[in-house]
Amino acid sequence: MPVPVRLQLRTEDPDNVLWPIMGLYTDYLVRGRYGAKRRRRYTASALHFGDWLRNEGAGPGDIDETRIGSFLINHLTTCSCGHPVPRGLILNRAALNNLLRVLRAHNIVAAPAPDAIEVELARFDAKMNEIWGLTQGTRDHRRRIVRRLLREQFGAGPIELGALTPNAVRAFVLGGAGWSTSMIRVMGGAVRCYLRYRALLGDDVAHLHKAVPRPAFWRDAELPEALSGADVEQLFSAFDRPCPSRRRGYAIVRCLADLGLRSSEVIRLTLDDIGWDEGVIRVPAGKARRSDILPLSPPTGEATVDYILNERPATPRREVFVRHVAPLGEPVGRRVVQKTLHAAYARLGWDRSRVHILRHTLASRLVNNGVPMKQIAEVDRIIAAARALPPVFGAGPASLPTVLGLLAATGLRISEALSLQCGSLDEAATRVTVKHSKFERTRMVPLHPTATAALRDYLRTRARLGPIDHSAPLFLDERSGEALGYRAVRRAWLRLTADVGIVPRGGHRFVRIHDLRHTFICRRLMLWQTEGADIDNAMLALSTYVGHVNLGDTYWYLQAVPELMALAGGRFEALAPQFREVCHD
Repeated sequence: MPVPVRLQLRTEDPDNVLWPIMGLYTDYLVRGRYGAKRRRRYTASALHFGDWLRNEGAGPGDIDETRIGSFLINHLTTCSCGHPVPRGLILNRAALNNLLRVLRAHNIVAAPAPDAIEVELARFDAKMNEIWGLTQGTRDHRRRIVRRLLREQFGAGPIELGALTPNAVRAFVLGGAGWSTSMIRVMGGAVRCYLRYRALLGDDVAHLHKAVPRPAFWRDAELPEALSGADVEQLFSAFDRPCPSRRRGYAIVRCLADLGLRSSEVIRLTLDDIGWDEGVIRVPAGKARRSDILPLSPPTGEATVDYILNERPATPRREVFVRHVAPLGEPVGRRVVQKTLHAAYARLGWDRSRVHILRHTLASRLVNNGVPMKQIAEVDRIIAAARALPPVFGAGPASLPTVLGLLAATGLRISEALSLQCGSLDEAATRVTVKHSKFERTRMVPLHPTATAALRDYLRTRARLGPIDHSAPLFLDERSGEALGYRAVRRAWLRLTADVGIVPRGGHRFVRIHDLRHTFICRRLMLWQTEGADIDNAMLALSTYVGHVNLGDTYWYLQAVPELMALAGGRFEALAPQFREVCHD
């Protein structure tokens, strides 16, 4: 019986120029938990490369990216070696890139000194981070595009921006005939970003900036596409049948659909970000450079626990989602999230490819449940801007977002929030006691788990600002260390609403802090109306929660807010046929 080719691969050769370091290479592959079959192929590929190096008169110290590229392009495609060798380009490239990592890790090969273009890209990356606050993934992608442009124009020589012509810029962005509109937009965005960076340095790049194409993007002319509730359930069911990494895929899709996370946010989640006791999940800072605290729904939590206990490989890494193939246990990349969704779409027979549609679906569901999109966006933008506000107003990036978030989540009056003491919170920070409120009333306000988690995070920062005594003010002025006052909050509020472009409505000259309280009440009533709740009992509970002395003050919202009147009218039309007409003599 003939021996299979894979078993004929040469894995030992004491005469090979790379044989002295093959022990280090094998140890590296074992530590990465590569399988025996993959290790055999990688070893054979490295030895084949060693034979070629000997013929070229080179040794291990001469290996670099250029020599590897020459081997792959010039030799591998026309190889006529007399013994079986791995032929796949991807496999050989992966094997030799791993070999180069081992050589550099053991100082057998020195890391290449950065040339003029790499130095330029490092400075460009620093500006993208410091000025525009772009995420690591976006910066890496734009750096790769700009590197291609600079290499094509200047090679390894110095960068002479005056030699870069508008025609060259335009041709680079437009690329080949097969490039899509989306691809051209991405390329153009990266080039424009680089030209803005050069303009900040004082270079005259206006003529180059005008040469960057801006193709029409008709997808933006339509509303974002969203899945129906039935479609989402069908997508979840795609993981009921056997498939590779089924539990990991289901947990990823749950995070995308239930939490509205981006792919980059999913892959950065760590085990420490999940608050199992509080029922929340902390989303690491990503786009817009802010962290968020979201409620962890039971289905999402159960899917994540099932993956961690039954499928996640043992690894010292703290990221939730890790690789199931070598290098085993390392964090997954965004491509894994995309492939997970694409495979699920294929199993369902769907002609879809977009991952972001699940984020749009969650936003649509919130709107359909009575939360206006404008309110979702405005409150989110205000709190995000508050995190970046310098503490020149006293209400700074630690206290102000917490105050505004508490107002939006509970409907407290601003005077009630600013009069809170550290002792107003219970030990678990699950409820707050509001004392001496309007008309000297006292009430206890339960908190949503996300509000609890945000307050706990704030208390850790608050401990650095001043002592946390039972009678100490909960919110402090970040300049003076005294109790945070209304004037400081109001000044910061007016600055924030102007910065994010929120205009006053309802005849007021400016957007009021009290509008957060009105927004909370309206959102709650709209949700109850949509659910068909017993509105009279709900009104009594809401009136007590927000501290209304007169129940009529709460009922006022039903007639004063057009959206609520429309919902109430719709409910009346649905109920009207159930009543028979009563005739009176």
